[in-house]
Amino acid sequence: MVKDDISGVEVPLLGKSTYHVPLSFDDPLPQNWVLVGDPGRVETFSQMFDDVLLEKSNREFNVAVGLYKDVGVGLLSTGIGVDNTTIALMELHVLNDYDFESEKWVGEEPLTIIRAGTSGSPNPSIKVPSLVVSDYAIGMDNTAIKYLFKNKGDLEFSLDGERYEYDEELSELFFKVKQELKEVEYVSRSSPVVAEALMESVGSFPVELGITVSTQDFYAGQGRMVGGLSKISNPNMISDLGVFEFDDLPVANMEMETSLLFRLSRILGYRAGSVCSVLANRVTGQAVTGEQYVASVEACGRASLDALVSLT
Repeated sequence: MVKDDISGVEVPLLGKSTYHVPLSFDDPLPQNWVLVGDPGRVETFSQMFDDVLLEKSNREFNVAVGLYKDVGVGLLSTGIGVDNTTIALMELHVLNDYDFESEKWVGEEPLTIIRAGTSGSPNPSIKVPSLVVSDYAIGMDNTAIKYLFKNKGDLEFSLDGERYEYDEELSELFFKVKQELKEVEYVSRSSPVVAEALMESVGSFPVELGITVSTQDFYAGQGRMVGGLSKISNPNMISDLGVFEFDDLPVANMEMETSLLFRLSRILGYRAGSVCSVLANRVTGQAVTGEQYVASVEACGRASLDALVSLT
């Protein structure tokens, strides 16, 4: 049962502010957000704003709200991983869709959220540096599956593999991954209009539209075999991902947040997209230089902001 009154322990508040994300119901909250992992990237991207209206920080959650080309945009860092991203999304949901004064869920205008991050690629054809815009995402975490779609007719896969036909393409992707890669908890997809806007906003920087794999761990979870922890459950992960394709799209990158963003945004009715810098190719061993890192992250941030403007 959904409770109208969120006060208490279900959604802890500090006065009129959410507990983790340092924002208040009284703050100027935009409908457009860019999520980044690295807290320092909030300051980097906020320098692209025409005007900064608000800056706050709590733990790994740094926030900046401002104007970019006359459009209100928020920047929020999540730290690393799907668990932290869940906290950020949940508290943005509360701030956007709950009315503090009436103590009611009112469902304001849906948010548009773009993840701007960094990643590596298991595909030898992906250039370094480049950007990847995610069309589909393969979720290898067990966090997002805790959040279910409201209706059985919506896309959902039960643990026994029961198939619901809400989205034929995602159904096909799920069972293809299950058959060929084994490791999958769920699949998700960007909002096509956001992915299209991102592709058009990248400019001259190399970019690939592809499938993103989101994992719960940076090391064994992404096929890394290190020292005394080199015996892992899936030592062939990188080679398997490198040849996987669906809908003529390759697995273009790996990171730790996108699949959950897409799934929870779809449940909430938000628009979501993801663009990530590729900093290393796990097959060729190529990695960015310091200058390439700065340029690729800047291109990623600029593409995110320009895409939000075009979607407004």
